[in-house]
Amino acid sequence: MYDNTKIIIAADVCYDDDLTDGFFRTLYRLCSNFPRTCTIFISIEKRMNFTLRHMDVSCDAYNHFRHCLSQLQALVDGCSFRVQQLPSTCAQFLLYERIEQLELWKVTATPLPLDQWSDSEPVLSGPGPGRPSRSDSS
Repeated sequence: MYDNTKIIIAADVCYDDDLTDGFFRTLYRLCSNFPRTCTIFISIEKRMNFTLRHMDVSCDAYNHFRHCLSQLQALVDGCSFRVQQLPSTCAQFLLYERIEQLELWKVTATPLPLDQWSDSEPVLSGPGPGRPSRSDSS
């Protein structure tokens, strides 16, 4: 798996903070072990919910997703992550009525040489298992 993975596709997996944290920790662990660049496509729907905390409609899960994306992009440990939101006008090959709240994100994970790894453990929203070890030491 680690030697052959070039693309990861994730759809509708970030609708709860705990799931989102787990998703990003898993993504980090996988990409830190890939010997080459990997492209990740993530689709997410901004789910509008009425919250008693705000007494208004908000997108708390979406806001947490964006926070995790920012944390991932700021990491310089094992991988360099480049994050970009793709335009809503991107080509559509399957007939699907897009809703305004649907977004597509592209994350490019590029492995760093071992000498560029940080000595500190990465922080990805909430408790995590720490930095994984690279299986390839080249």
